[in-house]
Amino acid sequence: MSTFWSKETVMHEPYTGDDGPIDDDIKIDPEQATLPKGYVWKTYNITNDGDKIHAFLNKHYMTDNTFRLNYSKEFIQWALTPPNYIADLCIGVESNSGVIVGFIAGIPTKNRINYNVIDCIEVNFLCVHKKLRGKKLTVRLVQEMARRSNMHGYKHSFYSTTKQIHQPICTTQYYHRI
Repeated sequence: MSTFWSKETVMHEPYTGDDGPIDDDIKIDPEQATLPKGYVWKTYNITNDGDKIHAFLNKHYMTDNTFRLNYSKEFIQWALTPPNYIADLCIGVESNSGVIVGFIAGIPTKNRINYNVIDCIEVNFLCVHKKLRGKKLTVRLVQEMARRSNMHGYKHSFYSTTKQIHQPICTTQYYHRI
């Protein structure tokens, strides 16, 4: 298991309880995580900042080392602004000079687990500048997403990955519409 996921709030033991939320009593720090000197948190307006986000993702967003995803600006805007989207969940980290070095976005979804419907945040476009990978910026972006999601009343979120995670709580096959 990667060092990152072994320290995150994921289950490491098989879950044998009822379907539905695992723990509705999750406590998230209400204070924004601090960033290293020279970096600031940024909340993006996907309509106004679309060009900047698009340029960053096209240069740095990859699913693995075999190919790079190259989404259009219009697709990114469409993906991040469904009905009932929360503008506060389009989060970035910028250098003091205004250069994006990290980005993460989340949209509200309803997910069915057998007969239970759970309000969740679908997290997507998690991306860190190539030169800053391995410097714990991903951890801070995930923590900030969790904090903001919690502030909006969402206790659960899901992420997708191409990497194998040790003892995942579930696996699924889904179709991605592009």
